[in-house]
Amino acid sequence: MYGPKEQVFDQARVLDAIPYDIPDAEYSHYGDECTFDFIIKKHQLTDPALLKLATIIRGADTDHFEFARNQQGFRLFSRDYPIMEMTITKCLKRDRRYNTHL
Repeated sequence: MYGPKEQVFDQARVLDAIPYDIPDAEYSHYGDECTFDFIIKKHQLTDPALLKLATIIRGADTDHFEFARNQQGFRLFSRDYPIMEMTITKCLKRDRRYNTHL
């Protein structure tokens, strides 16, 4: 959900949602780590693929290009994605070879 920042916490309570990436939210950036890092730690996730993905996301989300060489592509994709006017669901439905559950 996106909305005016002064309404986020009230709406999160109404919707039983978790606010993130906003000042005073538990799920946020801490030091050089991004919200995805917080999720990994809080929920004690240890899958090697998620840990590698966390490095890529951290680099893209915090402008630390030295963390992962492939994070720049991820960053470009995430910033240009809305410009393409495609939702993730539309993109995934376009090619059901990868997403047969949609």
